[in-house]
Amino acid sequence: MNSAKKTAASCIVLVMASLCVGDVATAEEWRFPIGYSYISGLTNVRDNYRRNLETQGYTVSTDTAEPLGISFQPYVLFQNGFGIGGGIGPYLSSQSSAASFYALPVGLDVRYMFSPGANTSSYVRVGGRYNIAIGGFVEHSTPGLFGGVGVEFFRKKTVGFSLELSYDASTVTLKDYQNSTNYGSEAVQPSGFMAGIFVVFSFDHKGAIAAREIKAVEQPSSASAPEPKQIEQTISNVTATAAHDQPATAQEIVHEQILSHLKQIPGIIHFAVNSTKISPKSADVLSVIASVMRDDKAITLELRCYSDARGRKKYNEKLSKRRGDAVQASLVAAGVEPERISVKAFGSSNPVALSNSAADNAHNRRVEFVLSGISGVEFRHHYKDLQLEDDRGAE
Repeated sequence: MNSAKKTAASCIVLVMASLCVGDVATAEEWRFPIGYSYISGLTNVRDNYRRNLETQGYTVSTDTAEPLGISFQPYVLFQNGFGIGGGIGPYLSSQSSAASFYALPVGLDVRYMFSPGANTSSYVRVGGRYNIAIGGFVEHSTPGLFGGVGVEFFRKKTVGFSLELSYDASTVTLKDYQNSTNYGSEAVQPSGFMAGIFVVFSFDHKGAIAAREIKAVEQPSSASAPEPKQIEQTISNVTATAAHDQPATAQEIVHEQILSHLKQIPGIIHFAVNSTKISPKSADVLSVIASVMRDDKAITLELRCYSDARGRKKYNEKLSKRRGDAVQASLVAAGVEPERISVKAFGSSNPVALSNSAADNAHNRRVEFVLSGISGVEFRHHYKDLQLEDDRGAE
């Protein structure tokens, strides 16, 4: 028992150390699955106990309890989809009229989420397990490998659930009585194959900091800029007025007014996680861009489209392309010829912010505007359309 306790203590220390390392390494979030598992290997323990007790002359009453156990499997998830964590359980017990068996598996594992942060993501995890076991016929425990595959589902930011199939190869060596006095040994896997369902609690430990960062970004400047709708109306008024002047003068007036107003809107819009939806504030910006391009047919537009760094490379490239397509469709619907708009998707490359905070991820989920055919364009750098991660998605 002393060696078992030492091993268990070592596992717990390693789990906590791993979680601390994860925090230092700018983990995306902590997750805490807790649930029930069906345990196929518990029947092996019951069979051993029944044989031993019958050999010793006991009348054995049948243990009719379902082979279910509760477990707690916390882990920390990184932006690249990898996670490290530990496990306690499923708690195992088998009780008979003359002897009982209790075991608590503990261990460490590494996992990979195929779509980190998505509403639904499959995953795999591998690691090791050790059983802290006590009972009338227990001799000792031997650690073994552990592996599992599963799917996590999230519909809210902080609560989800998961389904998992797993296999635990760790063993417990039990006495195996040949007669009432002589016995050998039998190694059994008390867990074996398992099927589990878990409630998963998620905690983004940077959420409060991110909220402050977003709020700071959205603070208006001392010189309040006009709203995009006001700018659009001003451009229309200037164009109408200039139409009564000489053509050259009209073109100069329009050009100068366009430059003046373009400086007051951002050259970039942002998106929510895993989304191509254009926010109302971004739609106002696109309305100004469309107005400018309708009034000057020589202007062409290049859309440079990005995602944040989470998720797989190919997925991010496709997501950033869909964002550009959504912006192009909005401008075409506003009267801009599609051949004047090009879309370039860069995925998660060329980030404008390098940390893994929610605010920096929000900055990186963007479409940038590059206008050609007009000189002197200077956009403002910031705009109040950064979107917190209210919904789960994969980048």
